[in-house]
Amino acid sequence: MSRINLSRYLVHYAVSVIFVIFGLWEIIDFTYWSSFIPGFISGVINAQTALLFHGIILMILGVWIFSGYKIKIPAFIGVLIMFSIVIDLLASSGFTPAFVRDFVIMLVTASIIFEDTKKDIL
Repeated sequence: MSRINLSRYLVHYAVSVIFVIFGLWEIIDFTYWSSFIPGFISGVINAQTALLFHGIILMILGVWIFSGYKIKIPAFIGVLIMFSIVIDLLASSGFTPAFVRDFVIMLVTASIIFEDTKKDIL
């Protein structure tokens, strides 16, 4: 296995694990994550329902990326989700460790979209 292939696997699996863990965490620990729900969402839908839905979507994206099947689609959706989170964090809290963490997750997920798929990674 070449270093490029190893790098791809590490990025794919890291993003997968991040999405699955955060999705599961949102479902399990509602009280922690409820403070992060933007006001415009909590005004439209129940906060617990929103977190459940968001957590399930994150877990689906993580498993999909892990599967290796057409991973640019879930990566693109993941980037959109992370972009909305980053914008909300920046607007509500400014430049914080959570903003930096989520910004980096967004960039690493975006790297999957721009991979050269002409070379098989197996």
